[in-house]
Amino acid sequence: MDIFVHILSSRGMFTSAIILAAGSGRRMGFDKMTARLCGKAVILYSIERFVESNADEIIIAASEDNTDKIRELVSENINTDKPIKIITGGATRFESAVKAVRQTSCECDVVSVHDGARPFVTAKTADKVALEAFRHGAALAAVRAKDTVKICDDGVVTATPDRSGLWLAQTPQAARKADYLAAAEKLDRKGNAVPQGAWGRIVARVQKQYTAAQALEYEALVYTGRSSAAETLYLPGYAHTRLAETPLAGEEQTEWLPLRLGRLALPACICRVTTWEQQTQPVRLTDTAAVALAVRTCRAQLLRDFPDAEIEAEQRETTTENGTAAAAVTYIFTADIARTR
Repeated sequence: MDIFVHILSSRGMFTSAIILAAGSGRRMGFDKMTARLCGKAVILYSIERFVESNADEIIIAASEDNTDKIRELVSENINTDKPIKIITGGATRFESAVKAVRQTSCECDVVSVHDGARPFVTAKTADKVALEAFRHGAALAAVRAKDTVKICDDGVVTATPDRSGLWLAQTPQAARKADYLAAAEKLDRKGNAVPQGAWGRIVARVQKQYTAAQALEYEALVYTGRSSAAETLYLPGYAHTRLAETPLAGEEQTEWLPLRLGRLALPACICRVTTWEQQTQPVRLTDTAAVALAVRTCRAQLLRDFPDAEIEAEQRETTTENGTAAAAVTYIFTADIARTR
């Protein structure tokens, strides 16, 4: 994967790392970014990791109070050829992120937003998140939930979610720059940018299992190859129908045929209804064919629920017993999970 990231970067993926450091520190009672951790300012850990990563530039959104201090820390401790820009952030984390994204290079493909108060990010994680965002539109770092989570209503526990499907969001969180700006801001009638609360599109990596069964023997409608046709001639104020000589039961196909005399179109047409005969016949499938149909049904269920799913991997469990083939397929895929099902 590291080789693939390097090759993709050399082919033109431009990543802008954004480090958010504009918090007021009210909850902690002091500025977390410039606080010392093992003898080093907290924010320096994140900056160093993004310097090591494949990010092409780094933009730090600082508060008015710590802009000069962070600029001094970078000047004294960071030695890199990568462009590092320090800007004044906004009143909220969202506003700071949008301001920083708007300051990225015009070459930028992916913006990777990181919380400067999280010093333990690795360059490998940053590169992986940026790559997945480039491939799928958006991605984020996350860790599996280890605690048991309870859903409560007025102090009463109503549910306990399955912990195996719970993930805790971390940073960096990355997206294609064009998608980020399109989702974050819209222009009003005067051309002024208006921040948006939510885009309504959530791209996620999902693991889900589907099951299906297929009988080895069943009855189905089968085409016999026979057909019959009935035709109706339509003229202005007149219609005449010629019924099929041998009426058949099956699937009907309707055609409208214009009447012509040479190149001259006449004010008339023929409606031809062709019936293709179908009869119920027993069908016997091999075990292999029945399993294949069950697996196909599983995939159809997946695409019905997630039409934009991009399958990364699948694991199949199949059995054939008592005249039925059963399939349980576990898919790992990415999709827009906010889309209405």
